[in-house]
Amino acid sequence: MGELQEEFLQKANRKENYNEIAEEIYKLREDRHSALVEQAKRKGSKQKLEEMKTFLNNQTITIEEFDEKLVRMPIDRLVIFDDKIRVEFKSGTEVDVGQ
Repeated sequence: MGELQEEFLQKANRKENYNEIAEEIYKLREDRHSALVEQAKRKGSKQKLEEMKTFLNNQTITIEEFDEKLVRMPIDRLVIFDDKIRVEFKSGTEVDVGQ
């Protein structure tokens, strides 16, 4: 990016056409921004998952019956296989149980 910016300035100072370089710089900035947003989303999802783990590990009450309302809050879908259950959370995280 730094090299492109230097080339951009050189062409601008020489009054040459710098449109292609400017477009490439803007594209690189957009790509960088998208990558940073995605990284922040992943970090937020990971933090939420860790908070949920901590909360569940600290619970002393045993749930003895299925409560659909409770399950539907963070869970998007359950996929049942012969040997395991896949829990797909709304955050996009997937966990296999019973392997």
